[in-house]
Amino acid sequence: MASSSSPRPRDDNSANSPNNSKIDIAEHDEEFAAMASSSLPLSVIDDSPNNLNCSTINMVQSADEYASVSSLSSSESNRIIEIDHLTDEFISVVSSSSSVTAESYKEDLTCFLELYQAVLNGDWKSASKFLNHYPNSIYAPIGTDGAPVLHIAVELGLANIGFVEKLVELMPSEALDLRDSDGATALFNAARAGNIKAVKLLVNKNPGLPNICQRNKFAPLHTAARYGHKELTLYLLSVTRDDVDPSPFAAKPGFELLRRALMVGFHDVALYLVKRYPHLATCNFDSAYLDDAKDSDDAKDSDDDKDSDDAKDSDDDFAPLTVLAKRPWAFRSGSRFNLWQLIIYHCVLVKLNHFLSQPNRGGRENQVGSCDLSTQMCYYWTQFFKACQKANAIFWELVGWLVPPIKHIQETKTMHSQTLQLLNHLCTKVKDLEVPRAKEIFSQSFINGAKYGIPEILENILKLYPFALQYLDEEVFELAVLNRYEKIFNFICKTGMHRQFIIRIRGASNNNILHLAGKLAPPHRLSLVSGAALQMQRELHWFKEIEKYAPGTFREFENNDKDTPKMVFIKAHEELIKEGEKWMKGTAKSYTLAAALIATVVFAAAISIPGGNHDDTGIPNFSKENTFKVFAVSDALSLFLSIASMLIFLSILTARYAEDDFLFALPRRLIFGLVTLFLSVTFMMIAYSSAIYLLFGEKKAWILITLGALACLPVTLYGILQFPLLVELIYSTYGPGIFGKHSNRLIR
Repeated sequence: MASSSSPRPRDDNSANSPNNSKIDIAEHDEEFAAMASSSLPLSVIDDSPNNLNCSTINMVQSADEYASVSSLSSSESNRIIEIDHLTDEFISVVSSSSSVTAESYKEDLTCFLELYQAVLNGDWKSASKFLNHYPNSIYAPIGTDGAPVLHIAVELGLANIGFVEKLVELMPSEALDLRDSDGATALFNAARAGNIKAVKLLVNKNPGLPNICQRNKFAPLHTAARYGHKELTLYLLSVTRDDVDPSPFAAKPGFELLRRALMVGFHDVALYLVKRYPHLATCNFDSAYLDDAKDSDDAKDSDDDKDSDDAKDSDDDFAPLTVLAKRPWAFRSGSRFNLWQLIIYHCVLVKLNHFLSQPNRGGRENQVGSCDLSTQMCYYWTQFFKACQKANAIFWELVGWLVPPIKHIQETKTMHSQTLQLLNHLCTKVKDLEVPRAKEIFSQSFINGAKYGIPEILENILKLYPFALQYLDEEVFELAVLNRYEKIFNFICKTGMHRQFIIRIRGASNNNILHLAGKLAPPHRLSLVSGAALQMQRELHWFKEIEKYAPGTFREFENNDKDTPKMVFIKAHEELIKEGEKWMKGTAKSYTLAAALIATVVFAAAISIPGGNHDDTGIPNFSKENTFKVFAVSDALSLFLSIASMLIFLSILTARYAEDDFLFALPRRLIFGLVTLFLSVTFMMIAYSSAIYLLFGEKKAWILITLGALACLPVTLYGILQFPLLVELIYSTYGPGIFGKHSNRLIR
């Protein structure tokens, strides 16, 4: 018998003639051993003529291993092959004179090794040749999880999209709903991989695919949401129907879809869901989990395992509002911007998703159209307003494309706006529930919002449910102090309850509220400000603020360790004080060197006057020129300011660095030093430009303009690089502070 180096069948007519089909597979022990890679037993059994299934090869797959593969050999009987390894995805069985029909070879993974390799490599030429010889192999489960060729191809990403296009074109539309062992179609695999092009190819050819669910009634939309593919989720949301049975938006599937959207931060999708399907706004996630636990006993679903990363956070995540109350990063209060980012944040427009805003867009158009359209002026003004909005949106879209950080700020602002809309909608729906259920959701959401530092949650709940104020207690106030949630602290101060909390709080080791305020803030709260010195200043602000409301006896009160609040503060911030001193001295040394260099340059320029002096009188030759006067004044100011800056920075180097010095003394010196250094750099550039123009300008305007533009360059660079630090120092030292004035209005 002639041997073959390929494990695939040789007879080209085997697919068309089952009775005459023959597949010759060489007995090659070395090749067989190389293809085996895992220790699972295979048996080739009973090839006698009495076996009615002599033309088939059967493979039985359990949850974790393959049990056996049956085969017939005309020249051998009762032959058993034991192997120790299984290849990555295939079982390779080598036998001689094997006769396999078109129906039987689709279960022999050895036959599909070449096809599988072609899929992995994106080699359509080899794959199409194989498929032409064996058309039924397109339905065969060639993966270890029973996945057909299409399932594997769509999960390889965009690099293999050309292969997928040709494969989908070759397959009939009804073949696209083939399922693997988990009951998932190829659309699930594409959704898991985020392959939106493959998803669109599949849906365009078979529009019913988005509504084909797994055993747990989850649709591909659920998979896309779980893996955080935003664009793909929006697309599947637009093509998934809600008028079929089972509906992906009803009962447990709808609850899970909303929960996943909240978990990955798709708040625009969540807003769309709760508006279109009102029952989701007040759903109970706990009931969905109990039902899912019952259903999972008889169904395997590795994609939606409840032990996965997107599982429920804790037992208090039983409603959409309680989950949203634990997402501080989704609110404006949880984001921090520098000066430039804050300016851009207030200028950019909120970017609306046209599909998700479509249900509401009609309402706005009706409101606009409700004006007196008989007058052409109203119509023209409406169209002009829409045109301006569109032009503004296009402008910011272009700016965001050119400057990616601006696009990120716009997306952040859009997320904040959508989250607030979602919060308002959820609170409104919860208010309409029966009192026990509404009280349960409001209470847990209010407590979550206070614990995670989200004042928007507290304010919105209080607007609709003022009784939630009773949920503020000593624990919430203590968490606000320990975690440095200044906005929650300010909110509690507006209620007037802070004074009684300060008196009643007693922590571990008999610590009062001042002892707790003296502890070091968590790292994620310290990092809100830059530099150890400013972090130390912020800690002092907190300690002084609590000290202002605490009784005088609290300041000298000793805990079980015989430590007063001041002693606790010093011990807890010992390392931060050292880091702040190191940061201050390093900054001061750098600025001192810069100031000394400027003083040296401008002093040398002062004694070597441009144009020289008159030989008889010693008066400068250009003394009557206005440009020379500008040079003289600028040079003198630059010299004086640079020396003053150098002295200020020297005082920082020689400071004692006590903990209280970080509150005002050291930041104030750094502010004055930075301002004087900035002014000295500015006047130095003016003096230099004046000297150059005086000598070579010849009173030409273009030279003056060029020198002015070049002189602005270093000054602008200094401002861009150092101005944010200066603004932060001024704001934290002389500004209203993080606490500000407490308003008497609790609900705005």
